[in-house]
Parts: sequence; C-alpha cells; structure tokens
Amino acid sequence: MVGKAPPYKIMRADRCCLFYAGGNGYFNEEEKMSAMLTKEELEKAFKEVKRMRNQANSRILSWEHCIVQFSSVFGDINNGKIEKISCEHIDYLSLHLGFFLASWGMMRGSTDLLGYDYKVHIPAIKTILHYTNLFRLDFLDNPSESGWESLENLTTELKVAYTSDKMQKRPLSNMTDTLVTKILMGTLGIVPAYDDFVKTAVKHYGITTANFNRKSFEKFAEYFSTHFVQEINAYTNEMQSYSQFYTKAKVIDVLLWYLGKEISKQKAEEKRKTRGEK
Repeated sequence: MVGKAPPYKIMRADRCCLFYAGGNGYFNEEEKMSAMLTKEELEKAFKEVKRMRNQANSRILSWEHCIVQFSSVFGDINNGKIEKISCEHIDYLSLHLGFFLASWGMMRGSTDLLGYDYKVHIPAIKTILHYTNLFRLDFLDNPSESGWESLENLTTELKVAYTSDKMQKRPLSNMTDTLVTKILMGTLGIVPAYDDFVKTAVKHYGITTANFNRKSFEKFAEYFSTHFVQEINAYTNEMQSYSQFYTKAKVIDVLLWYLGKEISKQKAEEKRKTRGEK
C-alpha cells in the first residue's frame, strides 16, 4: 500500500524554492513551481534599498523618524521616568504615525484612512503604549510564547481601536492586515508590513501565505533563518549604522517591498507586450 505524500516538501532547497504537493495542488496556484529567490537578487535589492535610504528626504526616513519617537517613550516608561503620557505627547506620536503611514501608501484613494486626519490614530497609540514588552522584539528570532500572545492580543485590540464606535466617533469600516502590520512596523518594528508588494514577493517566491497570522509568519521566519541568515544579519548590522532601531523584520520588510515592486513592474510590462502596446 502506497503511503500518502507529506503536504509540503522542499525541492531544490539550495535555491530556496517551495513546492506544494498536497491539498488542492501547488502552493501558488498561479504557478506550478515558485520562483527561486537567490542571494544575488537579495544583494541587488539591498543595494537599491540603501541607495533609496540615502536620498535626501527619502520616505524610508519616515519610518526612522517614527520609530525614534516611540523608542523614546517606551524607554522612559521602562525606566520609570514617566508614569503617564501627556495628551500632547500622544498627539505628537499620532502625527508621526500618520505621516509614516501616508508615506507608505495608506492614505491613497482605495484606503479607509483617506477620509481621516491623524487624530484617528490616538486610540491606537494609547493601546500600543501598554505593550512596552514588544518594542523591537524581533519575531524572526523565535520569541517566547508570551511574546506571541502579546502580539496576538495587540493585533486584536488595534482592530477594535479603529473600528469600535466606543473608541472612535467615526469608526473605520475595515482593518486590513496591511494596515495592522504597517502600524506594528511603524511603532514597534517587530513584523514586516504585509502590503501589496511584500505579499507579491512572498507568493512569487513561495515563502509562505500572504495572510498575517502566527502559522504563516513562523514559516516566514523559518524561510529566512534557513536560507539567508548570514545575509540578513549582515544587512541588519549595516542598516543599524544609520539607525540602531533597524531590526531583521524591518530589513526583510523593505527588501521584500522592493522585490515585490520589481516583480509587479515586470508582470505589468509582460501584459503590455502581450496586448501589443508600445
């Protein structure tokens, strides 16, 4: 009697390619075999990210400005310097978070935030400040069970902070994984932001699913820990020469964002050629 094949198996693991052999078929239903992420592609992406970061007034700096402000507050709380954050300081943090989110596409016409000012973030800021234990806790480094529990609780509370009529005079109609993870990245630096380009890269290379949850993210962390641990450690150390607050999660976030952007451009170009456009 022939036994069942395991649902997942790695094929050509030396070139970082994931192949799904069970369930409904392939891991990425659009492609029978995921593309292979190479060290050369990762190195090229990192060089481009550094070039972008060093441009005057780069939007990458919006994250650095934002995380520095939250770091200062978390540090003061943990050191016992302050017991209560003033309304003025919360307002200031909300302004930084709002500008960071706007810099990274969360104030476009297709988003709920377009119709709001920065003060919509105040309930979320008050929520986040209760989770000082999560600041810069890099979830690529196998955090404790209590760390995962705190992250799951905060994720739930953030959705409430934006969509509950008890927290907002005019609640948002929806809280996407993209918005939640952008906020977690901007304020805590702990997980990559699951935006369209990051999800494009994740699916293209068969890294994990494009949904933000613990199971998916553990596969995310395993992928990079298995195949690119030396590269990510080196890139993170180099980015920390710009700002000490860079985590591996942030470095991977911006690398995948760049790779996903290039993949999307290539697919758009291929479609244009197929239609016979110049």
